[in-house]
Order: sequence, then structure tokens, then C-alpha cells
Amino acid sequence: MKTFILCLLLFLCNTNFQAQEGKQDSLSQASNTYLTKSIRKKKMANIIALSGAGLATVGTFLLVSGHPSGLFFSESQIIGINMITGGALAAIASIPFYIISYINKRKSLKISPSISFQKPILVQENFAQAGVLIQF
Repeated sequence: MKTFILCLLLFLCNTNFQAQEGKQDSLSQASNTYLTKSIRKKKMANIIALSGAGLATVGTFLLVSGHPSGLFFSESQIIGINMITGGALAAIASIPFYIISYINKRKSLKISPSISFQKPILVQENFAQAGVLIQF
């Protein structure tokens, strides 16, 4: 009977326990925005640079494997040269994304409030030492 009343009270009260979510202040929100932008831009730069490197690698294999059948270059060598050029341009195109990522990361670090504990430079710590000097 006691358990029935206890269960009935629990269902009737229907209390919800929820944790409070603290609101982020505008500084940390802006810092997080810049940090996520930085991560996205760096990821994009890595993708562009790696695809350019892959394109240049495949172009190099095509350039080396082709034998000239005409006056100057074979078709595979011309395609290889074009792929190397495209890969180099893609690698160069990734540089602005790296720069933008660095700028956003720097902005994020400037904005974010930070607390750090540093040991004072002027305080010298002395340690007690004890030992035995053994000479042979």
C-alpha cells in the first residue's frame, strides 16, 4: 500500500529535473564562431592542396610513361603536363584558404577570455639536499 501511494505521488507530481544551461556571452560566442571558421577553412585548404598534389602526381606518371610518337610529345605526355599544371594551380589556390584560416584563428585567440597561471620569474625556489660523498 505504501509503495502504491508513493508511486501515485510520483506520477501526480511529475517533476522534471533539468540542468541549467549557461548562456554564452557574446565574446565567447564570437570566439567560437571564428574558431569554427578557422577549422572549416583549414579543412578546405587541406582538401584543395591534397587534390592538387594528387593531380600533379598522376600527371607526373603520365608524363614519364608516355613515349613521343609525333614531333614533340605524345598525347599522354600532353595530358600529363596539363595535369601537373592544374595540380600546381590547385596547390597555389589553397594558400589563401590557409591564410584566412590563420587570421580567423588569431582573431579567435584575441577575443577569447583566457585565464592562465604563471610562475613568477623573480621567485627562486631552494631545495634542501642531502647526500653522501663517496670518493675512491
